[in-house]
Amino acid sequence: MFFESLFLMKPASFMKAYVKLYCKKSRTRGDGLAPIYFSIRIGKQKLLYTGKNIKPELFNNDSGEIINKRLYGGLNLYLEKEKNKLNDIILQLQLQEVPLTFEKIIGLYQNKSSFNSFLTFAYAELEKEKPSIAAKTYADYKTSLNNLKEFAPDISFEGINYQFLREYETWLRVEKLRSQNSRAHNFVAIRKFLNIAINTGLTKNYPFKQFKFTSIKKEKEYLTEKELKELQKLYDANSLSLKLQKTLANFLFTCYTGIAADDMRNKERLHYHKDHIIFERGKTKKTVRVPLTAFAKRMLPEIQQYDLKQKPHRVNEDLKEIMAQAKIKKKITYHAGRHTFAIISLMKGVSPPIWSKLARFIKKQKLVQCVRLDLFVFLQHLWEQ
Repeated sequence: MFFESLFLMKPASFMKAYVKLYCKKSRTRGDGLAPIYFSIRIGKQKLLYTGKNIKPELFNNDSGEIINKRLYGGLNLYLEKEKNKLNDIILQLQLQEVPLTFEKIIGLYQNKSSFNSFLTFAYAELEKEKPSIAAKTYADYKTSLNNLKEFAPDISFEGINYQFLREYETWLRVEKLRSQNSRAHNFVAIRKFLNIAINTGLTKNYPFKQFKFTSIKKEKEYLTEKELKELQKLYDANSLSLKLQKTLANFLFTCYTGIAADDMRNKERLHYHKDHIIFERGKTKKTVRVPLTAFAKRMLPEIQQYDLKQKPHRVNEDLKEIMAQAKIKKKITYHAGRHTFAIISLMKGVSPPIWSKLARFIKKQKLVQCVRLDLFVFLQHLWEQ
């Protein structure tokens, strides 16, 4: 009765897919051996070479077995073991109600460690996305996956349940000393790749209906126009060390244009013209035109000469020292340059037509915090009136 009810629940998929061994005797080689294949059937047949060969008269294709198992015991044991692995993969896919394809079955078989491994899947998906996301976004996701790997290197899709996530959160908080926002970033990464797995039919497991996490909203730091002028004075005085002077030059240019750190680190993207810069954004891959203010034009020679340090924490350490020398008591990161540009531009006045164009990027009540504001679109509208 159990097996009858099982087939009644999934009659189509369970009855049509199976694997057996097949010797292609028509391809007998000069040494008298013929190749042995896995015959995978899902309605149609697909042959997958086992890497093994045998004398054709010693193999029965009707039963899919070696005739003299005593003589070829080791070979028979290996072939049966590998055939069972393929059949197990088919069964697991059927139980998860995943549509069966030759590509999926063979792919999982040839990459045995990836079957049902959340981390193997997530790392692979992240590499696929790498060309289309910002370097920092890639690094953040990679860090989150590395944390999960340290905690549970062999975690499966089904293993990510409510209890597991609670234990993982405790580990992040107690062992890794991660803040609430940092822990939230880790769960955002898990949720992202779990959703991809669900959409591709690898799992139906989604524990985030029960497990909830939150982050603390922090007001974005920015410089006032007066503070920006103090930084410009400090730069003009040329009293800083060369490394700080280079960092400050790039930071000021971002404050005047809104260009992100990733694009400033890759200045080969920037095409300079008389009164504007055209380039393809590293994050969105969209081509943008940034009009240059008088201050930005003034900084161009230094910007073209001074490179921005590659490591964000090194840049932010420089800015901490620069702010101390400028007597600015704020925790300013490089990204604050974009916020500074947005706030000062808003303070200078934005006309209603421009405001309506910004509405799709940001809600009015969150504008002060620069949350999710596309500064490049804003810059174009502001300076092209």
